[in-house]
Amino acid sequence: MMKHSRLMRCSRIYAGVLVLLFFVVCSWGNCAQHSSQLVAVAVQENASPLHVRQAAYTPRSRIQFAHPGTELAHLTPEAQGFVPPPGKIFFISAFGDSLISGYGLDNAMDAFPVVLQDSLRELGYSVVVDNDGIAGNTTAQGRVRLSKILLTKPDIIIMELGANDMLQRRNVVRMKSDLAAMIREIQDMDIRLLLTGMYSLPHFGKKYAEMFDAVFPDLAAKYNVSFYPFFLEGVALDHSLNQKDGHHPNGAGVRVLVHNILPYVVKQIKLICTENACKFGG
Repeated sequence: MMKHSRLMRCSRIYAGVLVLLFFVVCSWGNCAQHSSQLVAVAVQENASPLHVRQAAYTPRSRIQFAHPGTELAHLTPEAQGFVPPPGKIFFISAFGDSLISGYGLDNAMDAFPVVLQDSLRELGYSVVVDNDGIAGNTTAQGRVRLSKILLTKPDIIIMELGANDMLQRRNVVRMKSDLAAMIREIQDMDIRLLLTGMYSLPHFGKKYAEMFDAVFPDLAAKYNVSFYPFFLEGVALDHSLNQKDGHHPNGAGVRVLVHNILPYVVKQIKLICTENACKFGG
């Protein structure tokens, strides 16, 4: 009888251990899933230097600009006070990663280079914007293929790289070195460069975030290049402007990106005309 009682107690203990293990495994699975969701949200809700100061990031604009020619009439050549040379076509390379290439978009016509090209043409500029974005590219990979971009001799390069270095937590010093090398190559070819910045996720730690965030403005100042501080400005916090993954803009988000960066691109065109003695109005 005593032996049977011990056997029953052992069975109960064994069953209890199995149940406990079951709940531990299930809980771990839920935590892992929840953690991945938090990472995706963090990309969207903390993609700003303001996360370092624990302040709320507010997008610049939620408006979807379908007709930039009317919304941004002050950016037309006439309003800017110059007339581009007759027959001159400005070739622009949108050079970067998935944010440039149009990753995840249902319609390829919603990709950043296409929308930028259409917007500039609507404003009155003769432009061709090449889609030189490759999803997943790091700065090291961009540096390898830059020579092919330079062979096309664009008038302007919009360089958007660094996000994948951050997501893979690559060495910031190496990333900065790669970006600096590309800047020098572009300047050696007398090509106008618009450098765009990116911000680190907070969960990589304050030290990494501060080092990463400082790279882009530091390089812009050192090499005296035009600088757009945050490529995802106006989109990073707005769920309605992002795809389900939380960090790639949808079609509406791309239009906001283009709207916000347009003044910087127009300035590059104007600088080219200034340097080449374009005919100025008035």
